[in-house]
Parts: sequence; C-alpha cells; structure tokens
Amino acid sequence: AVSQTLPMNFGIDSIGDIVTVPGGTYSTIKMTVSYPSSRTIIWTDLDFGVRVMSESYQGNSDNPSTIEKLTKFDLPF
Repeated sequence: AVSQTLPMNFGIDSIGDIVTVPGGTYSTIKMTVSYPSSRTIIWTDLDFGVRVMSESYQGNSDNPSTIEKLTKFDLPF
C-alpha cells in the first residue's frame, strides 16, 4: 500500500458574517480549505459549530461545482 498526503492550506477568512440559508440565519466563521486542484469555502455557526453552508470549486473556476446549505437544525434539548 502506498500512502500520499496532498498539500492543504487552511485559513479563516472572517468571523461574524451573517448567513441566511433555508435552515435559518446564523452568525458564522468563514473558512477556506485549499488543495492543489480544488478549494472549499465553509461557513460554520459560531454557537454550535454546525456547518451552515459550503461551496466547492474545481481548479481556478470562479463558479462553485457544489453548493450545500443547511435545511434544518433541531437541538435535542
């Protein structure tokens, strides 16, 4: 078995951005994870760490290949 690790860059872009998705409106941390041939932007809720939204990009494209949005968030208490 051969194992290879791809170089990855991780950065915090902003804190406190308000993001509205079908599952509600959240104050978020915006992060970017970059690999050699793709990148993903992730918005995570400041209070619970839940992923609110993400956009994935291939290569140098400015158009996301995938967009995911939180549709429902129910607390167990």
